Amino acid sequence: MVVSALAALIFETIQAGQYQKGIPTLAAVCALAGWFGGRRWPERSAGVILAAGSLVPIVWIAITGRFGLWLLSPWVAALVAAAAPTFTSSWQYPRPWRIPLIAWALAVALTWPIVALRELDWTPSVLWTVPSVYSTLVHAIPTAVWIAEVAQVHLMGLLWVDWLFGRFAGVQSAGVRAYERAIVWPSVVAAIAGAAIATYQGFFQLGFLTKSRWATLGRASGTLADANTSGTLAGLWIAIPIGLALSTSSRRTAGLLSLGSAILALGVWATGSRTALLGALIALVSGVHLSMTRNPSAGARRAAIVSATVSIAIVGTLLVWQPPATGPLRRMRSLLPNLSTSTLRSAGWELWARNGYGLAAMAAIRDSPWHGIGVGTFHLLSPAYAKAATGARLPHDNAQNWYRHQLAELGILGSVGWAAWVAAFVGCLVRRRTTVVDRTRYLPAVYAVIGLGAASMLGMPGQSVQVALAFWTLAVWVILLRKSDSPQSTDSGNRNGRSSWPLAAALGLAATLAASTLLAGMRDMRPPFRAKGFDQGFRYGLHQAIQGTVGTTHTTAHAVDVPRAPTKWMKLTVWVEHPDADERPVAARIWRDRELIVDHRFPRSVPLTRYVAVPGNDERFVFEAMVDRTFKPTSKPRPEIGLNVSWEFLNEPPAGYRGDR
Repeated sequence: MVVSALAALIFETIQAGQYQKGIPTLAAVCALAGWFGGRRWPERSAGVILAAGSLVPIVWIAITGRFGLWLLSPWVAALVAAAAPTFTSSWQYPRPWRIPLIAWALAVALTWPIVALRELDWTPSVLWTVPSVYSTLVHAIPTAVWIAEVAQVHLMGLLWVDWLFGRFAGVQSAGVRAYERAIVWPSVVAAIAGAAIATYQGFFQLGFLTKSRWATLGRASGTLADANTSGTLAGLWIAIPIGLALSTSSRRTAGLLSLGSAILALGVWATGSRTALLGALIALVSGVHLSMTRNPSAGARRAAIVSATVSIAIVGTLLVWQPPATGPLRRMRSLLPNLSTSTLRSAGWELWARNGYGLAAMAAIRDSPWHGIGVGTFHLLSPAYAKAATGARLPHDNAQNWYRHQLAELGILGSVGWAAWVAAFVGCLVRRRTTVVDRTRYLPAVYAVIGLGAASMLGMPGQSVQVALAFWTLAVWVILLRKSDSPQSTDSGNRNGRSSWPLAAALGLAATLAASTLLAGMRDMRPPFRAKGFDQGFRYGLHQAIQGTVGTTHTTAHAVDVPRAPTKWMKLTVWVEHPDADERPVAARIWRDRELIVDHRFPRSVPLTRYVAVPGNDERFVFEAMVDRTFKPTSKPRPEIGLNVSWEFLNEPPAGYRGDR
């Protein structure tokens, strides 16, 4: 798992250097700084670096005027390095979580490299060589980087949970209070700072460090450079300052924390995110729950009064002031303008269909139910699946539902781990017989986690690494605050007579998923065959595409094309012009779809003709050719040449033709 996560980070960092010079060097410097900080102050360093992640995107925008997710790699490198000196080789998950999280981690760790190579059509050399002719694979490189980024979101979160339990819940644990000081407080402060910037954007200047498309939509992009994720992060932390205020006896601290919660609320509103608003409202229910507890302290009463006052001020401000930001309520009214039966039915269908992306996800699940379409590939394939499901081609996007998105990408085999963990965590929350360290901090954390889980039914905030890490931070805090559930020992293996079969089952499940992903990647999910199924073009290794009823082209060492067949037959003639082909005949193989139609050694200028059955009716087929070597013409400024290919589409083969021997 660690090796896979590091491989994803290193791959992303190297590729990021192609877009922004100096990123690999900056990542190395950040990793070195994180390592030294982790050796001296492991918990505090990790907590500060984690919190800084919510501000990294807007810093890049301020410096360079742009931001891409690959620019997060120096920050991720720093966080990994800060945890590395105190990382243990054994699993630190609590026992109820261990097998589900291991199954989840292995499903991603084993399959993302397979999926990334599949998208490059098993030609990794395209990453470091410039093709001599047009190549679709060049456009697959950003997809491979995106796959690595998505894998990091999974693996970084799961490694973060393991490290947190190792540092704060083991035999030599630092304790709940230390967890709050080192991890929770820095994240709360950073979240409030981010919400303050989003508030300024939404209420005063939408163009302030805001990516242009969000300003056009009338939404603040916040510090994460994305309105939805910035709003979700603010909504995730919105109730935590209230809980911390209720557990303090300092009037000043309680007032500042309540003000912080109000700023987080304004930040949610400024981003205009409906899913963030849902999560925030659920998180704030914890305040109602806390008000119903017995014997509230004087500090709690003071904090409640301050919170109520600030909340009234917020509502009044929004009613009187008309800021430039759209706000989520106006966007919600467009979905639900009234409460008539037809409107409710239409809204329900829209929440399921999600502008076609939900239907695209269901089409992907039906297409690959067991192994999924591959981690990180739904964005790439969503337009094709949307067209198959709805008849309309949509822009690239996610499934608008975290659970459905994971099922589409990982399939049933890959979803067993995360689904089992969700069930285990929900079971932990509803279990009544437990002892809580402090309900004023426990309940806000619980409701915040529930809020993000509910918001994930309508969006994909968890695909942001900052949001995912914040979620895991709160989930671990919930367990640490439950005395009866906090792991006092994180032993692994078959100790104390415990059976090792669940771990073996998780390993077997992950291995089965990896094998099926590999097999599918060699067959129907291989890019040219997938393009054929979706009626899309795909080409590399050909000097000119196979188009029209008659033509001639040249190949490089490996060529693939997915042309249309206007008729039922194709006359295919191939030959070589290698200067040394008479002494060393050139070995060549050609496939039509998966059928080998030519397997021959060619001397120079001796053509071979085959009559090949093709689908006809303008349907596509896969043409693939390989030679054992190429040559570069000296008299013509051409790229390397492998085969010469001539084709002619015919209605029928010549009279008396009975097939090639």
